[in-house]
Amino acid sequence: MSEGGSRDTSRQQKAATEGDDTSTLLLEQVTSRTDDDLIIADLVVDDFVLDLTEPAADLPALDGFATSWDLPEASRYRGWRLRAKRVFDFVAATGLLLLLAPLMAAVALAVAIESPGRVLFKQSRVGQGGALFSMFKFRSMYTDAEQRLVADPQLHASYRANDYKLPESCDPRLTRLGRFLRKSSLDELPQLFSVLVGDMSLVGPRPVVPDELLRARQHDAYVHAVPGITGTWQVEGRSSVGYPERCDYDNRYLTEWSLLCDIQLLLRTIPAVLLGRGAH
Repeated sequence: MSEGGSRDTSRQQKAATEGDDTSTLLLEQVTSRTDDDLIIADLVVDDFVLDLTEPAADLPALDGFATSWDLPEASRYRGWRLRAKRVFDFVAATGLLLLLAPLMAAVALAVAIESPGRVLFKQSRVGQGGALFSMFKFRSMYTDAEQRLVADPQLHASYRANDYKLPESCDPRLTRLGRFLRKSSLDELPQLFSVLVGDMSLVGPRPVVPDELLRARQHDAYVHAVPGITGTWQVEGRSSVGYPERCDYDNRYLTEWSLLCDIQLLLRTIPAVLLGRGAH
């Protein structure tokens, strides 16, 4: 384990000993602040993954997480319509996996050839009702990403000041292929497996890390929904759209949801991906 990982472990133990509340403990355990920025502690190192998901007991339980936002009575995001959405997701994800299997194999091979380390990156995200699940992406960073970042004190300070993000043009952690994968959203393709098993939907609010849930999603629709690969936020600008606008998009999605709405958002995703709007 890296020196940074040891320091993180010490801070977690200290927080638990001092009886810090759930929000503080999560802030110590999760170093990433945004959806599109990988958690440093969860990067592939050498031949294993420093994992925040297994065992799940390492993170405070979020099942039944309460929010001040209630699903409107008129919303159709419930009952048999949600079951129909699940059937649609399963059939569509199965078809897409079969169709995209050659492309995914090619991307996996390219990731493995370009830099050492595992092909897939795994991260703990919050699902419907606050349940934690493992979300996968094609790895877009070097395995020594943390060392590359802290090697430049000025860049590291900028990273912390900018809500734990860096512009891709000056982020030394990203591989050359990784920059392309993020810009094209090809790094997201493994999430089709999460759709297949029911942890995610094709369309829905973008899954967040526990820290982000506690910091910015306590008063909106997020925990009522099954998180999605794409959705209103993604087609409206993705990372160029911040809070609280992102919450407003998700609230409107659940309030006005229909299966037709999902199909329309899927179609709108195609030009958004091709144009790379807000992707980084």
